[in-house]
Amino acid sequence: MKKRIPIAIYFGWITFIFILNTCYLLLYKEWHGFGLSNALWVVIILTFATLVALHLRYHHYDTAYPLVFVWSFIGIAISNGFDELLVTTSSLFLSGVLIVGVLFMKKNPVRH
Repeated sequence: MKKRIPIAIYFGWITFIFILNTCYLLLYKEWHGFGLSNALWVVIILTFATLVALHLRYHHYDTAYPLVFVWSFIGIAISNGFDELLVTTSSLFLSGVLIVGVLFMKKNPVRH
């Protein structure tokens, strides 16, 4: 299990950077996001990233993968400060959700 940790961290960064680059591409192409505000889109994307991280945590028993997202979300909260309070609080909340998921999420084995 410990041999997978560097690969899981790398895969977590690749996934996070893919999401980030996709958002940057949409911003570059001047996509207006169906009229929703930029802060709301950030919350939607952070929620999607949290769901992806929890999915891999649950189905593949991976604890290192979601911790990359926790670290990234905390960095987003520190970077925004009090400028975008919705983004800051949602990133802190979702990082807390990921920490709880890492600590308490367990899959029950199938018994035959």
